[in-house]
Amino acid sequence: MFRRICTFALIIAASACVATEPVSVSPAPLSPSDLALAEGYIRETLRDPDGARFRRPEGFRTGQGDRIVCGEYNATNGFGGYVGYTPYYIRIRGDFVDIAHFGNGLGAVGCDKARSGEVQVAVSG
Repeated sequence: MFRRICTFALIIAASACVATEPVSVSPAPLSPSDLALAEGYIRETLRDPDGARFRRPEGFRTGQGDRIVCGEYNATNGFGGYVGYTPYYIRIRGDFVDIAHFGNGLGAVGCDKARSGEVQVAVSG
């Protein structure tokens, strides 16, 4: 038990050491390829990828050129029923997903920050 607590504390401490900086964000047209990349990324994690439903897509662009896709998705549970729409936040850098928040409450936080005009981005170093 003590070992688990120490490991958890070490992980938390290490993750706190990542430096971030604020980056401006503005609304931007959402390209079909960015939307397909974001939805495909989420589908890959689901038990029933073909059953996923998406709505309310929004596009943003950061001052660094990253693209942000926000929206909501609904997926089926183990019994085949839909569980309700959940916000997602996907940041795309180049042709790859850089950051993805969905299914954990952070999707709403990320999208709210994008709508407010500023997100935190890790400083490369």
